[in-house]
Amino acid sequence: MPWLTHFLALINALVADRSRLALENVALRQQITVLKRSAKRDKALAESEDSTKWNNAFIERLNLTLRM
Repeated sequence: MPWLTHFLALINALVADRSRLALENVALRQQITVLKRSAKRDKALAESEDSTKWNNAFIERLNLTLRM
């Protein structure tokens, strides 16, 4: 009968390891999703800032040209 106890302990350990691994997988996938979202947001913000700077420079040059 001790072999049955060892066998059940082994199965329990394997199932627990798989559960822990699955939970870790879910957590890592969530982190990747959040990082991808923030990277897209940062890129869009940088593009928006570049566009705003370009537009402001263009308007300033246009105003200087019209004043002459």
